Amino acid sequence: MDADSGKDSNRLPRRTFLTRAALMGMALAAGACAFPAAAPSGATVGATTTPSPPSTPAFRQVELTAATCWGAKFAQAAEQAFAGCLRPEAGLSVRVQHIAAASFPATILTRLAGGDPFALIFLAAQDVASWVASGAALALNDLVAKDRASLLLADIGSKALGQWLYGNDSPPPPEACDTCAEARGEWTMAGRLYGLPSLQASLHSYFNLDLFHEAGLQAPAPTALWQWKQLQQWGRALTARQNGRTAQYGFAATGIQWCWEAWPNLNGAHIWDEALTRCLLDDPRAIEALAFYQSLIYVDSVALPPGAAEARASFAAGRVAILLDGSWQLGYLRDHSPLAGFDWDIGLPPVRAEGAAFFVPSFTAGALIPAAVRDVEASWAALQCQASQAFAVQLVAAGLAVIPVRQSALRTAPFRSSPAVSPAGQTASFYTRLAELGAPRRSTRYDLGKEIIADLDQLQMIYTNAAKPADLLPALAQKINRALTERPWNRTGEH
Repeated sequence: MDADSGKDSNRLPRRTFLTRAALMGMALAAGACAFPAAAPSGATVGATTTPSPPSTPAFRQVELTAATCWGAKFAQAAEQAFAGCLRPEAGLSVRVQHIAAASFPATILTRLAGGDPFALIFLAAQDVASWVASGAALALNDLVAKDRASLLLADIGSKALGQWLYGNDSPPPPEACDTCAEARGEWTMAGRLYGLPSLQASLHSYFNLDLFHEAGLQAPAPTALWQWKQLQQWGRALTARQNGRTAQYGFAATGIQWCWEAWPNLNGAHIWDEALTRCLLDDPRAIEALAFYQSLIYVDSVALPPGAAEARASFAAGRVAILLDGSWQLGYLRDHSPLAGFDWDIGLPPVRAEGAAFFVPSFTAGALIPAAVRDVEASWAALQCQASQAFAVQLVAAGLAVIPVRQSALRTAPFRSSPAVSPAGQTASFYTRLAELGAPRRSTRYDLGKEIIADLDQLQMIYTNAAKPADLLPALAQKINRALTERPWNRTGEH
């Protein structure tokens, strides 16, 4: 329970909150935990110099409660990070409550409906849209204006911060240089900001180096680009069959069931226009990309059909040579790959061809403040803490495999050099390169609705070989385009 400091001028009437809670129910149930947990790693982190925590205004003894569904280990590490980030003399502490994914929506909605929301909600950027659409998230613009000098928003960067920025008056601002950010803390913000990111993630490759060595092959260096033709060739060389069955696969991919743009992005195609007025799955480059992936599974027979649990477990057991998955799997693989006793590393995703345009899907996670929170100033101080360099470093010190959004955090000791355990390629230069190549999902700030999500589920027909991309995608794009005309931002022109 959050402590009530008497500052409840921002609190909404109970009837309003009940209405908003009802509006949010379906969206929360659909994807409140869509961003995978920052997986714990078994790495032992050496002594580091912890950055100074951000300044915190003085409160009388206030304990806030934040909610997360990213696992009990994340909740414990985050609570420790808050303790290290918030100055003791400020009189503010944060308890982080882990809620199982299955009960997370109901628990959040119960607190909302009771007019006593959690002080902070940890969410992926893609789950914020339903909060914004229902009016249940607090816009931070006035708070940002008050504390702009200490926030150093340019240190976060427009790609990350833009995923939490709503309003169609102008696009997210251009990237600002680190020097400017550190000197003046300036950021030109258009629209309304709902929440602050602290972590980022991206799709990238994982390589079983032992299987490459046994096949007489050399895996790409972590920051080196490599191509689809190499994936196809290596996939054939690294796939092993015994007694008519595949005992070892050259390739597997996960995340594509919900990150629909993964393969099109790697071929330089987006699946939405910038304003989300059109679906672009009929782009020939999108069709080509999904056809290539389908052929790896059903023509070349070198890839597992997509299935997150099977692909991840098969790589960890040494039965998959190349895995395309999210950066959030690092902790799991550190804990499980030693059981199979092989060496492994990470690298960039494969692109269609040398010199061809491509993007790497990128994601952010952080926290927002519910609109009817009891103590806005206390929640704001905690939110700034979770978006700070100190918070990110504390998470690493607690043994989590996380990537901070702050560029300055990537320059601290835990991220500057290779870790003492696999993978050796997990360095600041690798994550900086991923961020440079990253493209935030264009649908992140939009509530697509049940109908369009159901339509996108038809992509499973490609992954199961029930339909060819050239036959399915043009008609599917047309169907989604009809549904898009009924979405609120296309009816009113507001977002």
